[in-house]
Formats: sequence, C-alpha cells, structure tokens
Amino acid sequence: MKYITSTANQQLVSNSLFHILLVLFTSFLLCCSATSLDNTCDSYNPEARLREAGKLGNCLSALSDPQFREKFEVCKKRICFIYMYNPTFVRFDQKHFESAENEKRMQLPFRCKSWQNWHRSLDGIAIELIEETSARDDYCVWAGPSDSCTWNAMVDYTAVAARRGYQFAIVGPLLEFPHRKCEHFASGSWLDNTMVIIGKPENMARSPFGQLTEPFTNGAWIVVGVTVGMFIAMCLLIVWRFHVLQGKSLVTAYFIFMGDRAAALAAGKQIDENDLRRAGSMLSRKCTQDAMRSNDLEAAKSTRSDDSEESESAQMDNKLDHVVGNSIDEESCIDDSFLTKFSLATSLFRISLIAFIAMFSLFYEVAVVNFLFQQQRIEIPKSIGQLSTLELRQYCVLKDTGLENIWNNTVNPTGRKFDGSDEKEIPWKRCVHAQECLDWVLDDDNPVQFFVSYEMEGRYLMHSRTNCEAVAIYETRETLHQFNSGWLFNERVPEKRRRELDRELMALRLNGRLTQLHNGVGPRCQPDVISSIDYLILLLPVMVLVVPPLFFSAFVALCGRRNRVSTS
Repeated sequence: MKYITSTANQQLVSNSLFHILLVLFTSFLLCCSATSLDNTCDSYNPEARLREAGKLGNCLSALSDPQFREKFEVCKKRICFIYMYNPTFVRFDQKHFESAENEKRMQLPFRCKSWQNWHRSLDGIAIELIEETSARDDYCVWAGPSDSCTWNAMVDYTAVAARRGYQFAIVGPLLEFPHRKCEHFASGSWLDNTMVIIGKPENMARSPFGQLTEPFTNGAWIVVGVTVGMFIAMCLLIVWRFHVLQGKSLVTAYFIFMGDRAAALAAGKQIDENDLRRAGSMLSRKCTQDAMRSNDLEAAKSTRSDDSEESESAQMDNKLDHVVGNSIDEESCIDDSFLTKFSLATSLFRISLIAFIAMFSLFYEVAVVNFLFQQQRIEIPKSIGQLSTLELRQYCVLKDTGLENIWNNTVNPTGRKFDGSDEKEIPWKRCVHAQECLDWVLDDDNPVQFFVSYEMEGRYLMHSRTNCEAVAIYETRETLHQFNSGWLFNERVPEKRRRELDRELMALRLNGRLTQLHNGVGPRCQPDVISSIDYLILLLPVMVLVVPPLFFSAFVALCGRRNRVSTS
C-alpha cells in the first residue's frame, strides 16, 4: 500500500513539473513574441514610410486639399471605409474616376448604403459585404488611383490619419503583419485563400478537333497509322492470294478473311457448280448444232441416224453429269483442304486485329478521359525556397503589398539573397496592377513567366483576360502560404464598434451568406489541362501483341501451296 501511494505521489509531482515547465515555455514564447512586436513597433514610422514611398504614397489626395477637407469631417464621427480598385472585389470605371476633373471629387465620402447611386459603375463583393453589415450606415471613400497609392502605403496613411482624428477602415482582404499590428486592428476574417503561382502551360487543346487528336502525341498517331496500314496491306494480300491466284470469288475470299469456313465452302461450291453448269450447257448446245449439220448431210440415213443421235445424246448427258459431279466433289475436297491449311493464317490475322482494336480502345479511352475530365499536375520543377536569384527574375508580384512581403519571406527567409534595403536588388518584377502582371506572363517577348497572386484573384483574372486558355495554376512541392484576411481598422475606430462588426462578419460566415458573396465574384477558371499518350506507350504493346501474329499470318498466306488433286 505504501508503495502504491509513493508511486502515485511521484506521478503527481512529475505531472506538476511538466505543467510548470509548459507554462514557463509558453510564457517565454509570448514574451519573445511581444518583445519582437515591440521592437517592430519601435521602429515603425508611418510618416517616414510614406515619404519613402514617394509618388506611390499619395493616398486620398482630396483630404489634403483645403477645398475638400471639410467634407471629411464625417470621418471623425463615423468610420470611413477606404477602398481601392481591385477587379476581384471592387470594380468601377477607372477612366471616369481617374480623370483629372473627377479624381478628387470621386474621393469624397458617401454613404455606403447608397453606393449604387454614387456611380453606376461601382460594384464588387467588398462593397456588397459592407451593405450586409451595420457598416452600411457609415461612409465609403475611394483612396485614389492605384499608381499613386499602394496597399502598404494605405496602411501607413490611415495610421497617420488616426493621429489627426480620422476613423478609417481599409476595405479589402488585408493581411496581418507585425508592423500592421502596431497602430491597426484586424477585423474578423472574411476571406480564406492560398497563394498561387500562375504561368503558361504546355500542350493545351483549344479546339474540338484538338480534343480528339491531342490525347495522343504525333508519334503515337504515326504508330497507329502504320499499324492500320499493315492491316490494310494484309487484307489486300488475302484478296490477292485467294481471289486472284486461287480463282475464288470475292465473296469466298471475304468469308475466308473472316474465318467462316462453312460459309466459304458453301459459297465456293455454289459458284463452282454454277460455272460448271454453264460450261455443260454451252457444250450441249454446241453438240446439238453439230448434229443438225450432220442431219442435213446424211438425210438418207434418217432412221438409223436418229437412233444413233439419241444414243449419243444420252451418252453425252451422262458424261456431262459425271464430269460436273466429279468436278464438284473435287472442288469441295480441294476447298476443304485449302481452308484447313489456311485457317492458321486467318486465325492469326483475327488475333492480331482483335489485340490492336482492344489496345487502341483502352489507351485512347483512358487518354480521352484524362484529357477531358482530369487536370494535369503542372508543377514548378524545384522547391520555391531554393529558387536562385536568376530564376526569381522570371516571377512578378504586385508591388508593395502584403502578398509581396509573404513572397519575400518564402523565397528569401534568411535575407541571404538580398536584404531589401535597395529596391534595385529585388530580383522579381513588380507591377502596379495585378492585370499588368498577368499581361507580362502572356507576352512571349517578356522574360516574366510566372505571376504570384492568391487563388480567388488569380482565377478571376485568368477568366476575364484569357478565357482560361493561355495560363494555368502551377503546383508547388511545398504548401504555399495560406492566409485569413479581412478589414483593417486604425486606432481611432472605437473598440466597441470593432467588436460589433466582428460579430456581424462571423454571423455572415455561419449562415452561409459570406460563401454566397464569394460565389458572386463571377466566373473563375477551373482549367482542365491534359497529358498526352506518347508513342512508346503504344509502340511496345503493338510490337508484342499485334505485329507477331500479323507477320506469321502473312507468312502462312504467302508460303502456303494449294495441293493439286489428280483426276483420272
């Protein structure tokens, strides 16, 4: 009993020590995380970052204009949801918004619930999402042209605006980063997505005819064509061997070709019998004519000649019947022996033909199913983290965004390839608009081959700009970054209001309305990219299953000899 109690106490002490160590380790991690965040926030200076951004940091220029400044006083009392052009989530007539006479006027705040009245071209699920929550009673603001304000610059701008008393919430799928947590608060997530890499695939069929032919490569079709040519040559050989050399009719040759021995015998016997009957009839008519001429010359001997004529005619008929019967019997015997000898050739031919048809049907059916209904695994040939600086020049990313920050951490986690202090050292190409990145990929003269995006945006752009024909999403050997994103509030937005909007976003997620909004983005590409059957896959079974029996069939048909039956 004492031993059991001692063991239990030891286990209790061990468990207690384990929990204490676990708590200390967790506290250490939290402390390190907080220290790291504090260090990041200590160095975070939004004003300096805006100055470094230059012309790309000129967000919401109307607020700096004394003519329109008073219009933004509403943003000190209520939240102003600031948005940018994003074809996946927020769309409008860029030419109208960004024209010189309308640019600042279109940046003025308006009630979010009246967004359809603000401008008829304004649309997108990000705006509709605001209308689904109590944020519809707040205000919406356009940040300005994309070439004068980036996403990172907008984060810095709203941080500076908070110090001046303005409440801003950035509309769009914003990602959390350490520096974005310093003076901002993320809302509940309304978009879960994955980073993707888009590029041009190979061997895509773009026409119905291509869908029928491209399951096989050109080499595979050559193998099929040569094999079919061999069968056609064998058919001609059988016709020549049985019809031309042996004097058989085409019907008999056809039955021999099909391997129907009984039908071939019956057809040959009927045809040979008819030929002999016709020959006998012609011989009978000739004999009758000769007899009539003899009667004219020997009229005096009519009685004796008539008796003799009848006797000779009867003998001739008996002889003809004997000849026809013997000929038919001989032909039947010869046909029977002939077909027995060549049954091996016809059997081998049928085996070869059946093997080829079965093999072609199997491979072609599998290839067509794969071609039409499955997606080929188009993969980046090496790990993303192992891409060299030279290889990274083939990629492009949207400039100065959270996505670019994630991409940098993925391909350059330790900062060995470049430290990021000089933009000229960045190896990949940077676009201002996502559409621009995709256009670079589509341009054959441009060295850029891959566009880094997130799945919803990538599939939408693929459909809207290429109709899903020219580009595809590439697989990677490792899982790329998966993120949750939502709105981003600056410090001036009251905590109570933030929590209220978070609860509303969660309710939209639970009741399925958020999914409906995502489905309303529009048609997105789900490309079916195929792999083709190569010629070696067909050539090997053809050489093993089809060619040998076909060769021996031709050999037997050519080398076989018909036995002559002597007649007495």
